[in-house]
Amino acid sequence: MPDFPAIFKSKYSCALLADAAFRADISFGAAPQGLTPLERTMKLAGPITTIQANNDLVAILAGIHQASPGDVVVITNPSRSPTMRLP
Repeated sequence: MPDFPAIFKSKYSCALLADAAFRADISFGAAPQGLTPLERTMKLAGPITTIQANNDLVAILAGIHQASPGDVVVITNPSRSPTMRLP
């Protein structure tokens, strides 16, 4: 049985999907400006799992554990910039 999600992700870019949704009048979410993947080879497209860190490493680890493969994990920390990249 073909892996349709993998085939779809490999053929269509995020920009193409956003344009198609806009033309079809389908609402969609977009990441804030400045949010970038940890590595340039990674894509930012997929279901989002948002983790509210609140300066708590345990919350981050629990959120990553609950995320599914292929999820885009966004970690927010109200006391710091939400677009800060971890080294």
